[in-house]
Amino acid sequence: MVKKILIFLFIVTASLNAQNIEVSAYTDSTQYFVGDYIKYSIDLKYDKSIKVEFPNIKDSLKQLEFINELPKFQNEVEGKIVETRSFNFSYYDSAQVTIQSFPIRYLSNGEK
Repeated sequence: MVKKILIFLFIVTASLNAQNIEVSAYTDSTQYFVGDYIKYSIDLKYDKSIKVEFPNIKDSLKQLEFINELPKFQNEVEGKIVETRSFNFSYYDSAQVTIQSFPIRYLSNGEK
């Protein structure tokens, strides 16, 4: 019985890892003057079988003023897609600002 449970857990874990997506976000600096451009970048790493539905970043980060979107960088490394999306924002207040998280939706192969 224990052997069957271990095999089941291995299969479930393997299938979860096969549909893995990694996301990280960062800015180019942690200190800004009022009106400076804030370069905000998002790195994604995912299997080729996954389709990422990237949100409208302009609508997702309303506390910052959207300036522009930089060209998307996409590459394949070790069978996975590595994608970087960068945006310039500005903030016209001397208070500290925190960029809130937002969902990035994705579909794995075969899902609708």
